Amino acid sequence: LQDELLSSGKTRRHVIFIGDSNMRKQHQMFDGLLSGVPTTYITTSLGLVLRLPEIQRSLRLLQEGAGPKTKFVILFNAGLHDISQLCSLRWAQKRRTYIQDSSSCVDHYRQSLTQLVDLIQSFPAELAVFQTTTAGWPKWGNFGFAWNPSKLQPMPLDTSSVAHFNEIAWSIM
Repeated sequence: LQDELLSSGKTRRHVIFIGDSNMRKQHQMFDGLLSGVPTTYITTSLGLVLRLPEIQRSLRLLQEGAGPKTKFVILFNAGLHDISQLCSLRWAQKRRTYIQDSSSCVDHYRQSLTQLVDLIQSFPAELAVFQTTTAGWPKWGNFGFAWNPSKLQPMPLDTSSVAHFNEIAWSIM
């Protein structure tokens, strides 16, 4: 894989990771395993609604700074952080500062994910791969989170919520 990505001086591959904390961990692992392969991590923490302008700017700068033989590969995700920012009670007050309309969190997720996909499609990447992060949710919420059992969980409790968001992502992809 490393030989293919470096491709002995002909074409230089640059791997771009766009996503949440899950993608950050993948970037760190990839970066540690394959020295000499240029990589970039672009965060989506705080959700796509807030981060899309920064993602667009980062991709534009990468494209402008690339040499003529640079080929890009993109691995990206969206899911857990976006749904948390758009749907959870925890972020309701902050959301009011950047979302003024009464659309549902599902509508905002669909719109922002569509904008991200459109942005990635307009970028000259050889390959772009999407992975959902909502698969990290078991039936009743996030895996590994330890909320106080006497309080309501500030994430969707419906067992079909993960499937619903994954169906949205699947239809957009």
